[in-house]
Amino acid sequence: MTQRMVWTGVVAGVMVACAAPADKVWEGVEAGDCIDGADNDEDGQTDCADSDCAQNYDCVPHTETWDPSQETALPESAPTGDADGWDCDDDAWGQLETTGTILLESSVPTAEPLCSGDVFLATGGAVKWVDSEGEEEQSFPMASTPTGMVLDGNQGNIYVARADVGALTVVDLETGNVAEVRDVGGLVVDLSVLPAGRAVASLDIGVQGETYLAVVGGTGAYVVAEADVGPYGQRVASDLVNSQVLVGSGSGLTRLAYDSATSSFTFLNQRVDMCVGDLVDVEVSADGAHAVLVCSLGNGGDGTLWDVDPTDLESVRGQWVVGTPELAAFSPDSTKLAATDGTTLYVFDVDGYALAGQLVPDLSACPGAEMRELKWSRGGSILYGVYDCSDPSPSVVTWWVTEGL
Repeated sequence: MTQRMVWTGVVAGVMVACAAPADKVWEGVEAGDCIDGADNDEDGQTDCADSDCAQNYDCVPHTETWDPSQETALPESAPTGDADGWDCDDDAWGQLETTGTILLESSVPTAEPLCSGDVFLATGGAVKWVDSEGEEEQSFPMASTPTGMVLDGNQGNIYVARADVGALTVVDLETGNVAEVRDVGGLVVDLSVLPAGRAVASLDIGVQGETYLAVVGGTGAYVVAEADVGPYGQRVASDLVNSQVLVGSGSGLTRLAYDSATSSFTFLNQRVDMCVGDLVDVEVSADGAHAVLVCSLGNGGDGTLWDVDPTDLESVRGQWVVGTPELAAFSPDSTKLAATDGTTLYVFDVDGYALAGQLVPDLSACPGAEMRELKWSRGGSILYGVYDCSDPSPSVVTWWVTEGL
C-alpha cells in the first residue's frame, strides 16, 4: 500500500434533545438550558453568559453546518480490505509463534489489531501499522498524541481520539485521507463503531455531571448529531443488531435507541445499577445477544463478569468467573469471551460459560506491567494485550494465538 495523506478540517453539529436528571442545581443540565433565555439556577447569569454553560455544546462556536450532499460514497472500485488487512476475516496465524511480544520505544496508549499479526499502534504523534516483528508498514501522523481508537473494518476507517480537548481524527484507509474534527465539543472518553461509516464518541464536556454522545461520520468526518446523556455516559458500546447503544457510568448502564437514518438517539428509560464499585467498561457481542459489564470490584462481590441481555438490562443470563476482572472482549464471531484480572488471560465459551483456556504472559520485558487494552484480531484467533511498563521499555504488545480453543 502506498502512503497517501490529505488533511482537511470540517466540523458541524446538530443537537438532539434528550431528557436529563430532574434534580438540577445548575444551569445547562437539561437540554436547551443554555439557550432558553432563562436564569435556570437563579445565580444572576443567563444562558451562555453563565459559567456553567461555557463548555455547553449550544455555547461552543461551530464553523459549519452538516450538509449531507457533501458526503460521498466510497468508490465502487474500493478494495474490500482483505488484501490490505483491515477487513480480514481469517488469520494466517501459523506464521506466528503461539505467543509473542513487541517491545516499543515509546508509550502506546491504544492499539487496534488487524489480522495475521499486523496491528495499528498509537505511538508518539502517529498511528502506525506494524507487523508481528514490529516493522512499520505505514504511518498516519496526528496533530497530537492519540489516546484511543476504533477500527471500522467494513468501511476502512480508523477513528482516533486525541489528547487535546475536543480533537478527533478519522483516517480513511481506502483513500488515504486524514480528516480532523477539531470541534467535537469535549474530551473523547470512549469510541464505538456505528453503521454507515459512522462512529459514536462519548464526550466529557467539562461541566459537572454532563456527558454527550457525538456521532461522527461522512467522508469529511463531520459531527452529524449529538445527544445530552447527563451523568449517564462515560463508556459506550454499539449494539448494531438491536439498533441501540449502551452507555455506562458509575455502577450501571443506560440504553438508548439509535436511528441510523437520522443519526439520532432516544432514551429507552432503562437504567440498571449492577456493579460493585464502578463500571470501567461494557462490551456487546457482534450478534447482539450478549453484553458484558466490567466492574472495578467485580459483580456481586464474587469477582464475576455478568452476561446481560442487551435488550433487557435486568435480565442476567449467566456469569464468567474471572477473579477481579479488569478488561473483557468478545471474539468477532461472538463465540468466545476474553478477560483478564491484570495478570492472567482467560478465554471462555460464551454459551455455557466454560473456561476454554488461560495464559499468564511472559512480561519479563515489561517491569511493573499494567494492561491498558485487551482485543481480538479481526480474524478472531489472536488475542492482543497492550501494557504500560516502566523502564527500559515504556510499552509492550503481546499476542496469544488461541486457535483450537
